[in-house]
Amino acid sequence: MFIETVHLKSAAKVAVEKEIFRHTGFCHVTFSIARSIYAITLFQTQNVMSKIASNVESVILQMFLVLAPLFFATSTFYWKGGEYSIISGLLIIISMFFWLGAFRALFSLLAVSLPRYSVWGMWMAYFGCISGVCFGFLGYLSSAFGISHQQYLEVLSKFPVSSQILLLAPDPSFRSVYSCWVFNLPEKKRYH
Repeated sequence: MFIETVHLKSAAKVAVEKEIFRHTGFCHVTFSIARSIYAITLFQTQNVMSKIASNVESVILQMFLVLAPLFFATSTFYWKGGEYSIISGLLIIISMFFWLGAFRALFSLLAVSLPRYSVWGMWMAYFGCISGVCFGFLGYLSSAFGISHQQYLEVLSKFPVSSQILLLAPDPSFRSVYSCWVFNLPEKKRYH
């Protein structure tokens, strides 16, 4: 459905939407970095990470909480014409790897208060990460082989179901899972 609507939009409108997404995407990533730093402070004051096997793993996951949004934000500076380039596609793929560990850490915060959501939400977030990798590869390969935006949209429109599942459908679920996590983040306990 989305692919067909893109064909109907004017080039100017698409360019404006890409620019708006670039700026709002960067703001969203900046907010993500701030929330990740807040989550690290929660890990240090609450004993939530005790379920995770070792202290080394805890440190690695805390590092992923910073690296995931950092690589994601950095990728936006390497876009070419509002689309992923070879470098930005690579950075997105790397950031999605870090997001897997970051989501494990983030959803462990909700394991006690919202056990079902912490399990199902984490798997939905993982699916969103896989979709992000697909987008990264799409940008990487289309830049590497010189395929224009219009050309790959025409090819993807021949496979609407698989394109929807791999590229488009996970995004709203990914954002809703992350938004639910943000609004359900437990308050930091104060010890006096």
